[in-house]
Amino acid sequence: MAEATLEWHQRLLAHAQVGTWSWGVDSDAVSWSDEASRLFGVGAGAFTGTAAQYLERVHPDDRPLLQRNIEGVLSGALDGYVLEHRIVRPDGVVRWLSCTARCERVGGVVSRLGGTVIDVTARHDAERGLRESEATLRQLAENLQEVVWLWDVAQRRTLYVSPGFGEMFGVDRADLMADSHAWFSAVHEYDKPWVEKLVVAPHE
Repeated sequence: MAEATLEWHQRLLAHAQVGTWSWGVDSDAVSWSDEASRLFGVGAGAFTGTAAQYLERVHPDDRPLLQRNIEGVLSGALDGYVLEHRIVRPDGVVRWLSCTARCERVGGVVSRLGGTVIDVTARHDAERGLRESEATLRQLAENLQEVVWLWDVAQRRTLYVSPGFGEMFGVDRADLMADSHAWFSAVHEYDKPWVEKLVVAPHE
């Protein structure tokens, strides 16, 4: 019954694309679920290596972070960890994984470490794309002569003003960031009533 329950849990995790892994510290044997093998780009049951061979599959730039966390568990400073790191598949493809780990201790000594892995590459790609888009838009705004500004209506504060805004209104950018209405003093006296009614009053 216990084996059937374990198999059922493994099937549910695989359906959710969650891989599991386990490392026997004394034997230095690492085992993966079939889903973990798929995430790492190898066939089911293809990996039965050691912790060192597992680490070889982690991206070189991220390997020290993972090693520090593992050492923290072995030293007793940590019970586990949650982190994200890249792996390099056998075909050279780089993927991002979210990795969780918990340990079991016998007599205060770590006997086993195990956890889950989930592919989060799509999220990292989306975040990188967003950062690149924001950088491109900021570069365009910084070099435009036209006015570009962003104001948080709910919090009534300025989030961004372009150099062109300060030049057009004759107000320092630092002052504009500190006071959302610093530009209002530059509006002609004749136009102030309707500008104030249009821009300021509705948000008070």
